Amino acid sequence: MVFLIRMAFWFSLVLLALPLAVGPDESGRESVGPIQALFAAREAVGDIAGICERKPDVCETGKSAMHTITARAK
Repeated sequence: MVFLIRMAFWFSLVLLALPLAVGPDESGRESVGPIQALFAAREAVGDIAGICERKPDVCETGKSAMHTITARAK
């Protein structure tokens, strides 16, 4: 879980460094601004964090996997 929060933080910093020009690109499609992308990333992290409430077995499997990985890393 800490990994996801840390990843979201660094991803948001990258998004803030992107140019703020919002509008159609060369192909005529509407582009996404960094603020819109930041809000979308925040909602995605919130959804990932809520998976433990929807599917507790997925969280238990993830915790077991993280425990195994940390035990092997030591």
